[in-house]
Amino acid sequence: MKGTPILLALILLLGGSFSLPSLSHASNPSATPTIDGSSVQGCSHFTNSCSTLFSTSSSNDIVIVYTSESLDLQASCSFSVKDTAGLSWEMRAAVSGRNDGTTGSDRDQIAEFWAKSATPLSSDNITESILGCASYQYGGEYNGLMVFGISGANFNNPFDPNGSIPASVSGYNGTPASLISTSNPSDMILGVALQSTFPVLSAGSGFTLINGDGGYMVSEYAIVNSPATSFPVTFGDGANWYWEVIADAVQAANTAPDFGLSASPSSLTITAGSSGTSTVTVTSVNNFTGTVDLQATVTPAGPSLNLNPSSVPVPSGGSGSSVLNVSTTNATAPGFYKLTVTGTSGSSSHTTAILVTIVSPAAGSLGIDASAEAGCGHDTNSCSATLSTLHGYDLIIVYAIESLDLQTSCNFSVNDTAGLYWTLRGSASGRNDGTTGSNRDQIAEFWAASPGVLSNDIITERISGCASIEYGGEYNDLIVVAVSGANLSNPFDPNNSLPGSANGYSNTPSMTLSTSNSQDMIISAAQQTSYGTLTPGPGFTQIFLNGAGLAVEYQTANSPQTNLTITYVDDTTWYWEIIGDAVQAASTTPDFTLTTSPSSLTITAGSSGTSTVTVTSVNNFTGTVDLQATVTPAGPSLILNPSSVPVPPSGSESSVLTISTDNTTSLGFYTITVTGTSASNSRSTKIIVTVVSPAPGPLGIDSSAEAICGHNTNSCSATLSTLHGSDLVIVYTMEVLDLQTSCNFSVNDTAGLFWTLRGSVSGRNDGTTGSDRDQVAEFWAVSPSVLSSDIITESISGCASFEYGGEYNSLLVVAVAGANLSSPFDPDVSLPASASGYNNTPTLALSTSNGQDLIISAGQQSSYGTLTPGPGFSQIFSNGPGWSAEEYQTVNAPQTNLTVTYVDDTTWYWEIMGDAVQAAPPDPAVQQTVTFDGVTVSLSGNFIINTTSRTVTGTISVTATNSTTGQTLFSKTFTISLGYGSRSTARFMLSVPAGSSWLGATCSINASTDTASCVVSRDPDVDHDGVISLLDVSQVFLAYGSSTGDARYNPSLDLYGYGTVNLFDASLAAIDYGLPVFS
Repeated sequence: MKGTPILLALILLLGGSFSLPSLSHASNPSATPTIDGSSVQGCSHFTNSCSTLFSTSSSNDIVIVYTSESLDLQASCSFSVKDTAGLSWEMRAAVSGRNDGTTGSDRDQIAEFWAKSATPLSSDNITESILGCASYQYGGEYNGLMVFGISGANFNNPFDPNGSIPASVSGYNGTPASLISTSNPSDMILGVALQSTFPVLSAGSGFTLINGDGGYMVSEYAIVNSPATSFPVTFGDGANWYWEVIADAVQAANTAPDFGLSASPSSLTITAGSSGTSTVTVTSVNNFTGTVDLQATVTPAGPSLNLNPSSVPVPSGGSGSSVLNVSTTNATAPGFYKLTVTGTSGSSSHTTAILVTIVSPAAGSLGIDASAEAGCGHDTNSCSATLSTLHGYDLIIVYAIESLDLQTSCNFSVNDTAGLYWTLRGSASGRNDGTTGSNRDQIAEFWAASPGVLSNDIITERISGCASIEYGGEYNDLIVVAVSGANLSNPFDPNNSLPGSANGYSNTPSMTLSTSNSQDMIISAAQQTSYGTLTPGPGFTQIFLNGAGLAVEYQTANSPQTNLTITYVDDTTWYWEIIGDAVQAASTTPDFTLTTSPSSLTITAGSSGTSTVTVTSVNNFTGTVDLQATVTPAGPSLILNPSSVPVPPSGSESSVLTISTDNTTSLGFYTITVTGTSASNSRSTKIIVTVVSPAPGPLGIDSSAEAICGHNTNSCSATLSTLHGSDLVIVYTMEVLDLQTSCNFSVNDTAGLFWTLRGSVSGRNDGTTGSDRDQVAEFWAVSPSVLSSDIITESISGCASFEYGGEYNSLLVVAVAGANLSSPFDPDVSLPASASGYNNTPTLALSTSNGQDLIISAGQQSSYGTLTPGPGFSQIFSNGPGWSAEEYQTVNAPQTNLTVTYVDDTTWYWEIMGDAVQAAPPDPAVQQTVTFDGVTVSLSGNFIINTTSRTVTGTISVTATNSTTGQTLFSKTFTISLGYGSRSTARFMLSVPAGSSWLGATCSINASTDTASCVVSRDPDVDHDGVISLLDVSQVFLAYGSSTGDARYNPSLDLYGYGTVNLFDASLAAIDYGLPVFS
């Protein structure tokens, strides 16, 4: 036991006593605690959480989690643990210690958590999270967790009751150790140690290793067979350095007959006025048999409780159960309640807890209903937080935050899984340091109204335009606040000073604002991301504080304010930004609200969609609300049914909005505004409509998407939606700063398209390695139908930098409408073209062979500067500085050595690819006028050939007029949809009732030549039953040879009208046999 003699001598020197009980390993699982499964995971310095999968084999296990964090630049960490099995976690102990000799403060942390698992766990995903200790350079910190299960422990009272445990200590030497004492004859002694600088920790003498994280952190155990006094829990350490230790003791299961209590579910969410249930199970332990009396209590008072039955007979080795009913009324206050169920039998008494959340669909009083936050690392472009509220009708405010940006501004956006409608309210920017001379920190305020209670709504902020070149992303965060009791029709005080913002350099971030209302909630967010901690200023209450330069505060003002000072206390003088606003309280005047469901629709041109508009009474409003709908830009037609809704007090009524389109409705995005009016009250709500078409569009860019992923990833995904079907989808995959010479790329997507590699190029990234470190590859696929949120993923292999286990990688996605999907690219042998070089004008030359092509290109210069389109080209995408761009132009003649170029504001290494997409051949069309039997027949139609599905769709209009008088005899537009199978021609027949003898137009669409034509005759569907059958053909053949005046002659069978039924008529009938007939 290295170091143990020194430790024991120290104890004696100080007048202490100790005993060393005998140590043993468990040999009888039913008699002593044993380890039942273990897992370990460590995560990198820009993460705020870490997860591992964990499984056990036994019931009634105690699960221990040791969480760790190291190299923190803040003073302390707040840890939390959760898992997918829904165990109830409690923190048992924590310790912090110094990591090195430079900062003079604690930089390493360990915490011990535990939970009970009544059943075996299978791949339970256990996650530890840290808060308040993110290093400002990274937006996170090294963190990890060790997990193990203990079977044979006392399930009801897991830990030895001795007052010396758990024990924690930190120090500086070569023997990490802690002393504990125990009270039981048979305990499992546990220990964990962290020494994060050198990987040299090992289990101490007499201890068995449970988990080892490469020697930086280890956990161990030993079984003692008698009570211990000042027992040393030691570790082996190959270096004299700073360390931290936690020691504990788990007591063995009681062999006396007993029982256990558990509840399922152990948490409930109940809407005020309704009820919920949880099943309480009483389980026999050690052959207990008897009756267990149950009692339930709640803190604080509120819900009413009923156990049925209140006494449960428990057989030996079995179990019994009771149903706990939790009832509420409309008056039950929303909030969190703890229910405790106590079971008693004789002298044995045990408890289990149930957490109950009461929510209300009604609006609450003006105040903070809920909040959430998340911080994400410097290689990310988005960050998400999960919000649950207690009330309906909340105002949700999101502060989107970005720091250490190397660009001058960020574009923020917000969306969420509940589908709320987000509006940007205001923003502020400020300097982060004294070196760049430009603003590098940003805050933006967004808001949305939530008509219902939110349950685990995932809210995501995204940034674009401010990715630092080193990382492909930037530190970004969001802070979410739900405000109850706000006026959702007009959420903010109308004073024109709002929202207010300021930035500066001091230790007192401050601004002033003024309000106009008698009651407002003043709310503010501040950022100072480099040093120090922001805390609320005088008169303000903290909503959120992360100890790393972000804070949100509020106060309620009950009178109009003039130049109210909003301030924070900062323990460091540095650059800061602040944004302040005032939320006005809901009016007590009777009013109404408007909501729509769904609030967004995708409609195929030619069809329709509906959204339900709900009008809800507020403050006992009653009356009729007149509804009106408008659309911008013009396009779809709108009908509200009904257009007026009677609304009862405290109730609601609805109307159905039908949005109709036709085949001529332009594809794109439309905003529909529904306005409700009752007397002087007027409210509105919006619906976003996307109109798409399965038909191909003209040659051009249909849609695009992009994504950039960090240096520790091997794949990157972007989401693409298109307006047209039959698009050519091109993906440019990119990788930068590779330490290998080449990358292997692949592409897949959730729509299951078939991807083909078209070409690639590589180039140098810097002047040091002398080898190519940047790569671009072009892939393509055909999409036969409209894409809706197709997730397209590029993956790289073979080029992971050893420092990171991955590499910066990205993808640019472009959907091209109107391409020739049978042969998408111009056949010129120069294509695809590629080049790499070193200058400020990335350039290549390509040639084309066609009369019409779309020239498309992607360029990459990943270190500095911004790529913008060259002369004659239009930008598809540019994400600079320091990454990539796409451009295109349409050419209407063959090109020889066409220059494809970009403008670069920096001279550096670059790579470029160029290609030419050839246009689809013109759609087959019919434009004919034929006179037959004194009838003039005009045919006009257009058709679309889908060579993938081998189908023809389109419309054809037929007008028949009397050739002498000009009277219209027949007019109709036919919608055609049919397949042509293995043939190259699709054929069909149109019935034209234009007089005593029906006419027919037999049409052919040739998929090989993209041509169409029709032949007009008398109707081959002789009996007009909608099909050219064998009976029709037989009648023509039976009349063969008959002429005008013959008894067998029938003009309807003289198909070509020659006055005799001849071979031409018989051939036409035979050829048309079985054709589809449109009538």
